Amino acid sequence: MNICGINIDKISYDETLDIIDNSIKNKNFISISNPNFYIINSSCKDQALRATINNMSIRLSDGIGVYLASKFLYGKSGLDSITKGTDLYNKILVYANENNLKMLFYGGDIKTPELLSNILNKHFPHIKINGIFSRFENKNLVIEQILKTKPDIVFIGLGTPIQENFISVNFDSLNVPVFISVGSGLDFISGYMKRAPKWMLKLQLEWLHRLLHEPARLWKRYIIGLPLFFCRVIRFKFSRKS
Repeated sequence: MNICGINIDKISYDETLDIIDNSIKNKNFISISNPNFYIINSSCKDQALRATINNMSIRLSDGIGVYLASKFLYGKSGLDSITKGTDLYNKILVYANENNLKMLFYGGDIKTPELLSNILNKHFPHIKINGIFSRFENKNLVIEQILKTKPDIVFIGLGTPIQENFISVNFDSLNVPVFISVGSGLDFISGYMKRAPKWMLKLQLEWLHRLLHEPARLWKRYIIGLPLFFCRVIRFKFSRKS
């Protein structure tokens, strides 16, 4: 379904994992994005970003905002459930651990690689780590490591639009079965950034938790960006009707 110019795939976590499994086994290379309201907002001002995201193999929605937008635009034909990128990434790690897959991670804070390495070794010991690099690492070094080690799955967490552009530019040349843009996912997986408590997750208030913990960086994204997103969704609905 199309939400303000971005095509969102109506698929579940399990269906996504099935696609990933098929891609790795059959060397059918794919790229995955998780557009949230912020990414869709950004794509409304950046046509190149919109095209890049729409050219990805899978666009799984991220967060309550996109879910509500889908219901407003498409009613019962909207998304069946709320999906979140961080939950998907953890499910992929479980799958990779069960299948002894090779993974490479690029993104996150300067402290993230060490923290992430500890988490992976403790909870996902069967994943073969081909490399862990912060977002400050030289991208050419990362590219060389990908070419050298040939990972099955690569997580790219450089922020939008840098991560999407990295995947788009290197997708055909690196021959990675599964590329995934993960935003701040590596910081959350590593524990460098803490997810909201369970009660806030249950009430779909993870966005508020992030805002309270990073007000200087995120106030504009949520205080201005959320109302702007829903205004765009309303305008998009009536422009489609006309």
